[in-house]
Amino acid sequence: MAGYLDDEVRFRALTPPAQLDLTGPDAVIEKLQQWFGGDQEFAVLDAEIGQVGSRLSMRWRLRVHSGGVSRVVEQHVFVTVAKRIVIFDLLCSGFQNEGS
Repeated sequence: MAGYLDDEVRFRALTPPAQLDLTGPDAVIEKLQQWFGGDQEFAVLDAEIGQVGSRLSMRWRLRVHSGGVSRVVEQHVFVTVAKRIVIFDLLCSGFQNEGS
């Protein structure tokens, strides 16, 4: 994934329970690995790609299964791309117990 991120990529995220503002591909990848890089299994339940003005928009809903528990998470992302992604803005539902 690092090849898609600019050396100065800015990652802003609003997630329960925190707001994040990170710079650089290493910080972005580390955060994404914290969320999705464990022993968990996941399935894409729904996804969409579009464009709003000059920004690429993406949305996905995942079912994540780990330790006998299934949770659902949805994220909405807007990115600005030059040669690589320079701005990565994310809004996250947080991991929700399935059926709640």
